[in-house]
Amino acid sequence: MVLVAAIALCGCSSGSTKPDAGPPVGGSSGALGGGGSSVGGVGGQGDAGGAGGAVPVPLANVVSISPGYFVTCAALADGTARCWGDNGSGRLAVGVPDLRVNLARPVIGVVGATVVSAGDRHQCALLTAGTVACWGQALSGQLGDGVTPTTTVAGPVMVANLVDAATLSVGADFTCALRATGAVGCWGKNDMGQVGSAAPAGTATLTNVAGVSGALGVSAGWVHGCAIVEGTALSGGMVQCWGHNVGGVFGDEAPAGSPGPTNADGLPAPVTGLSTATAVAAGRGHSCALLADGTVTCWGLGIDGQLGDGRGTTSLVPVVVSGLTDKVTALSVGNDHACALLKAGTIQCWGKNESGEIGDGTTNDATVAVAVPGLAGVTAVAAGTSHTCAVLADRSAVCWGDNQYGELGDGTVTASLAPVVVKGP
Repeated sequence: MVLVAAIALCGCSSGSTKPDAGPPVGGSSGALGGGGSSVGGVGGQGDAGGAGGAVPVPLANVVSISPGYFVTCAALADGTARCWGDNGSGRLAVGVPDLRVNLARPVIGVVGATVVSAGDRHQCALLTAGTVACWGQALSGQLGDGVTPTTTVAGPVMVANLVDAATLSVGADFTCALRATGAVGCWGKNDMGQVGSAAPAGTATLTNVAGVSGALGVSAGWVHGCAIVEGTALSGGMVQCWGHNVGGVFGDEAPAGSPGPTNADGLPAPVTGLSTATAVAAGRGHSCALLADGTVTCWGLGIDGQLGDGRGTTSLVPVVVSGLTDKVTALSVGNDHACALLKAGTIQCWGKNESGEIGDGTTNDATVAVAVPGLAGVTAVAAGTSHTCAVLADRSAVCWGDNQYGELGDGTVTASLAPVVVKGP
């Protein structure tokens, strides 16, 4: 799952009872209030709607949005968080038993949220104090609370020993935070090195990624992470990636599928030829970077057009995205598609479009960037597994694509090839 705006980012996921789309991609923290308890059970097949049958209203004052694996979460200007979509085992922590939550509902116990990031079976929020709260499944330690990984689904808990988070990105079953020191700390599933350290296969303990310092941005993908290092906010910097090189996501010319760091000293591998990256976004089998000149490059798996260079083939080194009609100001990568926010406030997307996630009104894959019709005044864009969302200038939110669990938040479970307004009860 993944929201990125010049030197920042967001998201990711997976699951066994859903289509084998793999996890989304993309990246959230503050003072946690109210304790938050685990939400029990799986109930009916649809959201019960507003109290007393009230008519749902458009979600307002959205400051951050993040689509994950059949879920979406948002942070509001008042510091609260909202989530909707797949609520299996109550993992959204929104206090209702419904399996499908198709309206944006408050996350119990989260206050002071400035950014949210949704993953596979867990979500996290970056809070105003530089701390992070996470909720959902803890099987691989992805809540980061220092507790032994468990099958229990937990309400919001604080990530242990983290008080200096600057930004956050949730991957499939792990999470990474950019720290004020320039280090990158990660926790959660580590069976393929995605936490970037020698930690156990699943760790609930924050550990810094070995060999990464002076970082400016971070993104957690499916089973890999990437960071911008050795640069400035204006001129950009290099990109380093770690974890599993599925599809060639390291961009270092190493054979696709290479496990772990591929360079000789065991440190994260530098992406070939990048020195001016201002944002990075990690997906399932591909990654992309926004460069200081407003262009975008992508590398890795490309068979669904997700590299955007017009070829529809895999590349082990970065290639330039074609079809962009203006300078890009923000970038987000989903499972197998990507979207860019243009300087004019419009959106263009490319890649897999099986569920309408690129928003051009079709289900045809796009090997070059195509426009999302009807959107203007966009301030943020975020791509998930098979749906995409945007925040508009009036701080409302819209989403499009797959909606089988209500992840579009429009009060239905009907997919949409065009943006629909996110609503709350």
